Amino acid sequence: MSINPLTPNPSFLRRREVGRTSQRCFHGIPGYAHNPPNGRTHTAEGATLFRPTFRLRGNDGNRQAGLTLVELVMFIVIVSVGLAGTLLVMDRVTRSNADPVVRKQAIAVAEAMLEEVLLKDFAGDCPDGLTCAANTPSDRPNYATVDHYNGWNQTGVQSLTAPTTNIVGLGTYTVQVAVAATALGDIPAGSGDAKRITVTVTPTQGEPVTIDGYRSRY
Repeated sequence: MSINPLTPNPSFLRRREVGRTSQRCFHGIPGYAHNPPNGRTHTAEGATLFRPTFRLRGNDGNRQAGLTLVELVMFIVIVSVGLAGTLLVMDRVTRSNADPVVRKQAIAVAEAMLEEVLLKDFAGDCPDGLTCAANTPSDRPNYATVDHYNGWNQTGVQSLTAPTTNIVGLGTYTVQVAVAATALGDIPAGSGDAKRITVTVTPTQGEPVTIDGYRSRY
């Protein structure tokens, strides 16, 4: 006689009383009472109930696993480092690509100051009856030689006609001038017959602009 393991057969059933609970167990089919096939559960009346079993399996047939705490922390660290590097690059690009108008204005101020210095005499004294104190805006119109501009360091750009009043829009620009003996072609640096003028203009936003000029004794 063939036996269908999914259908209870009275000949294989034995009623067992446990206290007030009555249940039917299957004998003759190893492991059937404790592990019914296909998730089926049999009641005392012999009815078959389906109890579906859900399993999560990956492509390799193993149970799927989530991220561990260590993996999550490593992921956060890696993303943080990458984000910090990206922000640093963006900050440098932003600084180098400052407003073109501001940079052009800084270049114009530096060129104007360098031209003013180069038009002065290579050496000499302050004109009679005038003062040429270093780094003094009020004395700037009296400067007669290149060396008079050495050490200039002022915040704000002024014109020669109004040396103590900042030009509108340029009050926050810093202008610096340095004059030093240098070698130029066949002229050795120790002779003092050639000078290098360095003008640096720093706007409020953006990178400083530095230009150099050379003046020799004619």
